[in-house]
Amino acid sequence: MPVFNLIVMKTSLFIFLLLCVSSLTAHQDHLPGKSVDIVFNKAFPDATNLKWFENDDEFVVYFDIDEVHYQLNFNNAADIKQSIRYYKAENLPPYISAQVAREFPELEIEGVTEVQAAASIHYMIVLTDKETILKVKSDVSGNFEVKNILNK
Repeated sequence: MPVFNLIVMKTSLFIFLLLCVSSLTAHQDHLPGKSVDIVFNKAFPDATNLKWFENDDEFVVYFDIDEVHYQLNFNNAADIKQSIRYYKAENLPPYISAQVAREFPELEIEGVTEVQAAASIHYMIVLTDKETILKVKSDVSGNFEVKNILNK
């Protein structure tokens, strides 16, 4: 009988350890790779409200710095593939802000989504007045393309 109890105890211990290890590796899937973590922490030491996700062969992190919300997409080599920032009118570059004021003087900037990749930057700008919501895409030169017009 003692041999049987020893086998049961060893088997139970093995299953327990197997579950612990699989639980740890499952949890690690949602954490950034070491090099991604180092790059991120050095570049954004003031980031708050961090949320990391793994998506196929990349890591995505959402975070805030002051009033700006960020999304960064990293590949496994710690290269940023794309950055997205969500902010209000006061953070829009002055040149684009002036172009918006010239082109759409009757509308107010409600919010901005800035999308940057290695070779491009564009802005999705939401403009409003009492009756209209206008979604406009702009490049860095202030060339506008109206994407959507909605009535309130």
